[in-house]
Amino acid sequence: MRLPSTSGQPGRDPSDRHALDPDIAALNLEPISYLVAMEQPWSLEKLDAIELEYRCFLQLVRDRPDENIVPSRDCDTYWHAHILALGLYLEHSQQLFGAPLLHYPFSGQLGPEDFALQQQRFRRCRQLHTELMTRVLRTQNRDTTGEEHETAHTEVPQSGRHVGAAQGA
Repeated sequence: MRLPSTSGQPGRDPSDRHALDPDIAALNLEPISYLVAMEQPWSLEKLDAIELEYRCFLQLVRDRPDENIVPSRDCDTYWHAHILALGLYLEHSQQLFGAPLLHYPFSGQLGPEDFALQQQRFRRCRQLHTELMTRVLRTQNRDTTGEEHETAHTEVPQSGRHVGAAQGA
């Protein structure tokens, strides 16, 4: 996914990010999670993890407007559900990006070279996702003194069904 360069936050190094932007963190995705829960055989834990991954995807799109940000297949499934709630999706896109966040489903489908390029983009985006989600989860796991504390879930969730899969964005 690529947005116009004007939507990024100039002067800010995205690798320094330790939390999601407040508007992305506060986005009401409960209706989208409900739609996904009705269609996917995911546990509530996985649904929550994919919702967080989707928020991180939105943050990466905002932070890196000149890169094609490719979600995992599960994150793409969540994105599709958001798109299906079109009014809400357009409202959220306008609020977050100032324009609709367009989905291009043909990446990697246009021959072997395009497939290889999509795999390369996917690997890069998995790295970016993992780094951002790890930092966000660490920030969420700090107590009021700023000290980190252990929780039952501090690793970036990975889908067993779709590890290494790429979906067009």
